[in-house]
Amino acid sequence: NLHDFLLRTTGLRPLRQVHGAPSCLWNGGRLKIAMFDEDKVDELIQGYSDRGISVRATFTNYNIDESGLSDSFGNQVLQSLQRHNRTGNNGVILCEEILREYVRSRYPELKVVASVTKIAKEGGQGRLEYYRGLEASYDRIMIHPDDNLSPEFMARIEHKDRYEVLVNELCLKGCKFRKNHYQMISDSHT
Repeated sequence: NLHDFLLRTTGLRPLRQVHGAPSCLWNGGRLKIAMFDEDKVDELIQGYSDRGISVRATFTNYNIDESGLSDSFGNQVLQSLQRHNRTGNNGVILCEEILREYVRSRYPELKVVASVTKIAKEGGQGRLEYYRGLEASYDRIMIHPDDNLSPEFMARIEHKDRYEVLVNELCLKGCKFRKNHYQMISDSHT
């Protein structure tokens, strides 16, 4: 594979991290595309780990509540992420506080990342104090795509090493329906 070839011949690691999730109750930011069983998910996570690539499961469903925390497939993914955490950077990208608290208590070795969907849902776009508030509860924070495109805003972020930029966003800049898009996608998973 290309990743292994480049690592072997140049010493460069072209991929350091991948984001995504199998189709399950906790998904929310993207439409269901691929269906994997628990064994295949574990195999994929282990394969990335063996190559020194971190995996971040994107669990951004707006509709997660107490009853959803027992989702067996979501918990299996978290167990695999924790078991194959060779880099120490495996984690989850989240929207809902109830799921953040659950992951922190049950899977403490995983990194917890605030999702763009969270920022959209809570109206945090363009609000530096909102982002700063997330720093207390999250290891990393995704920056709203519209904020990515504001050099003035980006210059005001103090702890840049705690932030990530999303480069393959589905909505256009200034999309007035972004929050609704995320809600409809969340609804399709539940």
